Amino acid sequence: MDQGNHQLIQFLQRWISLPIVSLLFWALGGAVVTGAPVPEIKGLSIVAVDPQSGEFGVAAVSEQLAVGSLLPRVSAGVGAVATQCQANPDWARRALGLIRAGAEASEVAAYLTSADTGSENTQLAVVDSKGVAAAHTGSGCLDWSGSSLAENVAVIGSHVRNAAVVETAAIVFQTASGPLAERMLAALRAGMEIVAEESHYLSAVLVVKREKGGLEGLGNTMLDLRVDLSSKPLPDLERLYRLQELGPLAMARRRLAYALRQAGDEAGAKRELRWVARSLWRALEKTPDEPDLLLRQARINLDDVNQPEDAVVVLRQLVADSPRHAEAWALLARALHLLGKDEQALEAVGKAIEINSHVGEWHRQQEQYRTSLPP
Repeated sequence: MDQGNHQLIQFLQRWISLPIVSLLFWALGGAVVTGAPVPEIKGLSIVAVDPQSGEFGVAAVSEQLAVGSLLPRVSAGVGAVATQCQANPDWARRALGLIRAGAEASEVAAYLTSADTGSENTQLAVVDSKGVAAAHTGSGCLDWSGSSLAENVAVIGSHVRNAAVVETAAIVFQTASGPLAERMLAALRAGMEIVAEESHYLSAVLVVKREKGGLEGLGNTMLDLRVDLSSKPLPDLERLYRLQELGPLAMARRRLAYALRQAGDEAGAKRELRWVARSLWRALEKTPDEPDLLLRQARINLDDVNQPEDAVVVLRQLVADSPRHAEAWALLARALHLLGKDEQALEAVGKAIEINSHVGEWHRQQEQYRTSLPP
């Protein structure tokens, strides 16, 4: 047994039984291997847990391309880990394995940094299910690099402006409200406002997991959003979050409403549809010019909650911003027809056909609206 394996066994024997040590040693392949570091990652990262919801997450913005493929590691019910400076995915894998076996985040960080000769060039942030957070910044990381710890959260910065970047991010996370993802994004935003020079940053990532937290309870992944290359990665990541916030969840609740309606529970169906409509309006307040959200809101108003007048407002905004959006013109025509404004409806569906003449339904709409006009 080599020296690294011997140290691991000694460390584990302090707090777990020998059979479990042996099992873990076997699971690690009988060897403690220091993974080769990947390219240097400069940026700001946060790992956090919400003990009440059971959510674990990692969020980061980086000068490295596609940071989401290298930096975050999250295990539902276990912990969250990020490594940067010279990122080391092997550390993240081993850290989660040790937490799963019963170690606290602080013990994990102490062991990894003492047993690995590459620790002087690596940053680590780790949080466990108890809310214990730990971090390490190697002496070889570029100035300024460091961390800030608080209950349930660890923030690390590599080659950022100063300590205020990570300290502010940690404070904002603790004082922010809302879901874990929103608090992590708020923390990154606050830190990056101090960094100021965002032109060097190219990618961003947000991962959140919870046991059975996937859509409709399938899997553990609640969020896995990545911006791999952008001149404004953090704003683009926030935009992705706002879109997904309503996408799968809203559509899942819409399907639930239809199921309730088929089962004869009209009150339950209306309750779910009202939730979807309100959620879309909230998202539109944050991103008023997002075409996909505007189109979804219009469909809900037309098909689900019978509010064509609201659909007209949304769709007029959409066609004003995107005059070549054929589907928006066709939906606007439907809404106007439901309001008895067939002359305007005929004009709107004509715009849709002018842009795309291959949709048979729009031609049928056009004929319907034409015959509805007074002689």
